[in-house]
Formats: sequence, structure tokens, C-alpha cells
Amino acid sequence: GKEWSKVKLKLSRTAQHLLLEEFPLSRPFMRQVGNQIIFDGMVRNWKGVGRFVLGLPGEVEVLEPEAFRGYLEEKRKKNL
Repeated sequence: GKEWSKVKLKLSRTAQHLLLEEFPLSRPFMRQVGNQIIFDGMVRNWKGVGRFVLGLPGEVEVLEPEAFRGYLEEKRKKNL
């Protein structure tokens, strides 16, 4: 994509490990808040991060943005 978009996700430990394994450069964008792992970074488009979220049902919660939640919902509907 041409534009950068901010994405904020709450990750399970499993999702955190998988994200770091596939994208080690994502480490600086993760932080632990209490017992929660938060990814707060920028992405070029929602395609890749969308595949990641949809491929790990129950392991990732989208905190921001609302438009990304809408994108995921459309993808879910298409796959039903």
C-alpha cells in the first residue's frame, strides 16, 4: 500500500511468539501492560496483518482502528 495505517492489537502469548518468529522487526512495537501483550505499530495495508489475525482465532483482539475491524468482518463474511 501507499499509505501507512496505525494498528493496535492485543496478543496472546502464542500470537506474540508467532509474530516475532515471522517478523522479528516487530519487537520494538510490542509492550507488556500487566499480563497483556500490545502490538502498536504501522502497516502498509491490512492484507498481511489481516491474514495474521484471521489465522489465529481467539488469539488476537483488534483494539484500533475501527476500519480494520470492518475489513476483517468483510473477509470473514466472504469466507463463509
